[in-house]
Amino acid sequence: MKKDKEDQNNLLLKLKEENEGELEREKEAHEVKLSLERERFEREFEAIKEDRLKEIKVKGEEPASSNGENK
Repeated sequence: MKKDKEDQNNLLLKLKEENEGELEREKEAHEVKLSLERERFEREFEAIKEDRLKEIKVKGEEPASSNGENK
């Protein structure tokens, strides 16, 4: 009986460790995904900003200030 209880505890400990490892891998994968999404967003933002600055130069408008109002 004592051996069964010990085996059961060892099995539960092993499952717990496996679950923790899986959760850590999922967390790392999620962080990588967020990092890639942030990089993509920043590239798209910079491209849009550059396009807008080119439009402004062509039209001769003054660039908008950082709060969205014209200077």
